[in-house]
Amino acid sequence: MTYAEFIAWLNQLYQAPMRLGLKEIQNVLTSLGQPQDQVKTIHVVGTNGKGSVSATLASVYTQAGYKTGLFISPHLQDIRERIQINGQPVSEESFLKAGQVVLEVGEDLTYFTLINAMAFWLFREENVDIAIIEAGLGGRLDSTNVMTRAEAIVVTPISYDHTRILGPTLTHIATEKAGVFKPGVPVITCEQPEEVMQVLKQKTSLIQTSSETVQVENIIIDNHHPYRELKVNGHAYRFNLLGRYQSQNVSLVFKILETLQSVLPVSQQAVESGLRHVYWPGRFQYFYDRQLIIDGSHNEAGFKTLLETLSTDFGNMDIHFGISLLKSRDVVLISSLMHYEKTAAVTCFPGLSSKQFHERESYGDVEWVESVETFLRQSSSSNMLKVVTGSLYTAGQALNYLNRSE
Repeated sequence: MTYAEFIAWLNQLYQAPMRLGLKEIQNVLTSLGQPQDQVKTIHVVGTNGKGSVSATLASVYTQAGYKTGLFISPHLQDIRERIQINGQPVSEESFLKAGQVVLEVGEDLTYFTLINAMAFWLFREENVDIAIIEAGLGGRLDSTNVMTRAEAIVVTPISYDHTRILGPTLTHIATEKAGVFKPGVPVITCEQPEEVMQVLKQKTSLIQTSSETVQVENIIIDNHHPYRELKVNGHAYRFNLLGRYQSQNVSLVFKILETLQSVLPVSQQAVESGLRHVYWPGRFQYFYDRQLIIDGSHNEAGFKTLLETLSTDFGNMDIHFGISLLKSRDVVLISSLMHYEKTAAVTCFPGLSSKQFHERESYGDVEWVESVETFLRQSSSSNMLKVVTGSLYTAGQALNYLNRSE
């Protein structure tokens, strides 16, 4: 099987129904010699901020000189983004080899379970010093929930998402996330809703909460490259991720680094360099020369933080939103963007697996186009900021279009 043939097969597998559960991956990992327990790991669960925290941690540890693995989902442009070592996707050869090894011992695996097992095998084969493992959906039945003793378990902000699967209340959702807790493993979290924190504390006595105050300064443009200045304990950091909500994620990262300092020591210089070099596309990613922001927000909490950053940092600009819609998309979520005070126009287009729009009249006075590419080709006035949002899938489509048009 060639790499191209493997990717084509994976794309077909992606269409298969999702199945939560641990039996399949446990059987595969047993056949592979339990690679997930032969490297140091940090397990990251939550609703929002999982990827940003994971990518920032990986960047700091890489800059500290550790060989660092990173498993994330979804990918935006290239499937190999899901398995990274030292900030780079693994090679096509390594990705194919890992797939062949896992498929030799596993049958009828889901798309996510297969790639998850591939990551664990590759991280062991590459002898990484630390692997950051981002959970996919939920926690308790997520295929990442197989490390018997991670160095730490991280819980990012928990909010409403995937309620059909995880449950209708924050208590239900938090219980599913807390299903990854293991005896003796420290749990590090941030400020959470009261009902979420009650669940977390019931599940473990080893919980720690981030407390560093992160002061968020304005966005600075350096040779057409935007960055955010942060101040922590009076020390200034140049940070590549621009969303104001990242302050909570950075505070959480600092707590993780502090907790694991005896196991994985890092210097102040490594922290500075890691924050400066972290790359996490599609999350409030600002293209200064194009007056464009691409943001993968897709739930109530995500849209709320998107609007807060727009209001604070781009309050003098009119906004033209381009929003991807799914048949399951709550009209109330979309209306929050439509009724933002600086919204000048709203354009809608189908999201992943949406073959047609539905109930157009529900969304009010919006423009309808066939794709995000059509939206991006539309011209805008000089004081108009375009914002693409609605899903990470749409963020990836937008980034692909920009790459093709350069």
